[in-house]
Amino acid sequence: MVKLTGMKFVAIAALVLAALSTTIPAPADFSRIYGKAGRLDGCTEAICLLARADIGAYNEGVRENAVGDVLRGDAWGALAYLAGEEDEEVRGAFAGRIDAEVRSLSLSNSSPEHILLIAYEMGKELEAAPDDSALRAKYGEALAWLMAHPSQSVLYHSIMKDLARGKYEKYARPPPNARPSVKLAYSFEGFGTAGGLFLFPSGEQQALASQALDDLGSGEGPALLAEDADALLYYASARYPTYAIRPLVPVLMLIYLLPAALLSLIPAMTYATVRGSDRRSRFQRERAENIILSGAVLLLLIPLLANGLAAIPLAPYAALIVFFLPPIAAIYIYTVASLTLQREYGVIREMTAEVVVDRLRRSFWVFAFGALFTMLVVLLATNVQRYTAFLGAPLSNMAVPIFFTMLVLAFMPFVPRLLEMVTGSFEIADGKVKGKVDALCSKFGYGAESVRVIPRSGSTATNAFQAGLFGSNVRIFVFENLLDRRLFSEKELEAVVAHELAHVEKRHVLKTLIGYISAYLLFMLLFYVAALIFDSGSVVSLIIAQLAPYASFVLSLLVTLWIRRRFESEADARAGELGYGGALLTALKKIYRLNLMPAKRPKALSLFASHGDLRQRMRELYGRHA
Repeated sequence: MVKLTGMKFVAIAALVLAALSTTIPAPADFSRIYGKAGRLDGCTEAICLLARADIGAYNEGVRENAVGDVLRGDAWGALAYLAGEEDEEVRGAFAGRIDAEVRSLSLSNSSPEHILLIAYEMGKELEAAPDDSALRAKYGEALAWLMAHPSQSVLYHSIMKDLARGKYEKYARPPPNARPSVKLAYSFEGFGTAGGLFLFPSGEQQALASQALDDLGSGEGPALLAEDADALLYYASARYPTYAIRPLVPVLMLIYLLPAALLSLIPAMTYATVRGSDRRSRFQRERAENIILSGAVLLLLIPLLANGLAAIPLAPYAALIVFFLPPIAAIYIYTVASLTLQREYGVIREMTAEVVVDRLRRSFWVFAFGALFTMLVVLLATNVQRYTAFLGAPLSNMAVPIFFTMLVLAFMPFVPRLLEMVTGSFEIADGKVKGKVDALCSKFGYGAESVRVIPRSGSTATNAFQAGLFGSNVRIFVFENLLDRRLFSEKELEAVVAHELAHVEKRHVLKTLIGYISAYLLFMLLFYVAALIFDSGSVVSLIIAQLAPYASFVLSLLVTLWIRRRFESEADARAGELGYGGALLTALKKIYRLNLMPAKRPKALSLFASHGDLRQRMRELYGRHA
């Protein structure tokens, strides 16, 4: 029988709550709009189709009816619907006729609504083809005409606030006798300013929304209802932001799925391959299980938050909760579960509040900087791929990893300082130990100040690693336990530092980056050559082309890990050459024991390891220094 404790209990609870959260009904404002939406069926006026598209983004039933009516109509209806929702089915059905409308647009013989919708479509096409100078010139003419012939309809306002942005403010005034919904629509200045984010809704907007809801559907004809519904929908989507992003929940889960899957890959293999009932094996399996379940909790928190907060009126910026709180909460839950597990197995002596806060602080900074760096990479890499699209798929896809490597190299000088801040590290205080470490470092052109000590925070965990590439930027980080004479001798500390200095001397970090990018480009090239063997456009060719970036990533990762294992062997050998072979052997045995790491790793898991297991490293060191 499975005991539901710790992360298992949290994961199951998150699954149950996420499932129950899907039953939470829509807020009353949305429900009233949905209730009136049926009266828009069959209306082919542009404002009706725009309103149905906007409502359909939140209500699948309305969307299906609207798409059905549009598909039975003409390009005019398709343009109006696409102004509200980018629907591939509608675009595919009318692509040719929409293109003809765009190219035959006449400013002298078209209605303002027609020009408005064509201009919107031109803007969408320019996003995909920014270098089309003829289209850009035509778009500019249409936009200038629309600005010179302003309308005070909700349709004009809804589209022009996206098309003209800052140039449109002087027209954003409704007529004095306008209905409450029209005044409400014109009160939206967007949410790109602090006022829009924090001061919405104003008292006037709340009063207008209340009047518009009371009047909803009381006007004559579906066009007036559509104007009321569209204005109220915009208000409601900003008033209930987490409900408004519910349609995006699957996309958000997919965004977080990749990092969660990558972080869970090695733990999953560990859980599947590590056997035995000894203490180390049990610890490795349970730790792997905690990581996997943390990833699952992260994904489940996204729908739980989006649905759970759906009926609560919030400020527009509150939707960011659904983006940022799940990973923060998952990190917190994993940190507590990890500390509990370590206490159970004796890796930490006592789980005090100070220890928990210290771990959470470190985790928070790692997440914050990791998220910032990831956002920067995604933003810049997207633009790199867009501006290199003219090179064709293979070269364009290769440009992204090259750019990523350049970005990592540019960021590398800041990593040591960042680690110093995150870990709270300090210099070696013991004068005698510092003198010996300084003498060792001087052989590599460094001083003891390059060695930083990470506080133990009540843990027996012991490790050491290098950060930075060369010069004064290099730092060697050692865990405080290595300075504890009850655990390690001075010779063993020096052996570990010598191993890390060997990485610096041989430029292993830089070579690893170069090895990764070279392997990635090579595998990408091989995949595209394979795709060319088949007929262009064939199913097999398309599948190979789509899988190439992901398969290349995994294969180049395996190559990089193999390189890393070779580099670890080189660093061990260099430490041995300096006379630290025996001390490094005993230090490694203690490090593996203190970290509850198994002496022998399953073969399948070894492929995904950056270091050889203890027995392999012992064999190599014994062979060199027997």
